[in-house]
Amino acid sequence: MGSSTTLADVFAVAARVLARAWASLLPALSLALATLAAIVPTGLGADWRFVPALFPLAVVHYWADRRRNGPGAPTLPALLIFASGLAVDAMTSGPLGYWALVYLAGAALTHVAGTRLARLGVSRWPRFVAVTALVGSLAWATASLYFANSAPLWPLAVASAVVIAAEPLIAALLAAVTPTVASFRPAFADRRA
Repeated sequence: MGSSTTLADVFAVAARVLARAWASLLPALSLALATLAAIVPTGLGADWRFVPALFPLAVVHYWADRRRNGPGAPTLPALLIFASGLAVDAMTSGPLGYWALVYLAGAALTHVAGTRLARLGVSRWPRFVAVTALVGSLAWATASLYFANSAPLWPLAVASAVVIAAEPLIAALLAAVTPTVASFRPAFADRRA
């Protein structure tokens, strides 16, 4: 017996294809939005100046952590993470490569340390706290080396605390717009009547 394709089947396939397209664009769009938020002049005082620049780290961590879901899970390419950091550096008149290094280190630490902590049963938010503490330490050490003087620690500590507090909200917003794993099935699955 032959199989007949109904209009509902066509719409179901179209919905899966659109969900896949949205899922593949969502990591880049969310990082671009976080990068734009990081480069907008805020007029924040000296102690708060790193807060906007550290927000892309939460987005990078979210997508790097989801990568553990296996093949087909949406991810952020390292080149895009690097470009985001360079954009923040260029638009905030910082040393080129500083935020790129910070964001790439955050992605790498999420892959390495985050995966190991996940195997120990540590949930997502404490993993982000650990990654942010390590990345904040790296950012401070890099700034100190760059200026050949001990950089002030307080602005990075404030930024880290604010981003750590905001990360559950950022992750919830990203999870709300991320398609479910069921939408990653092959669009044209073999159907048997």
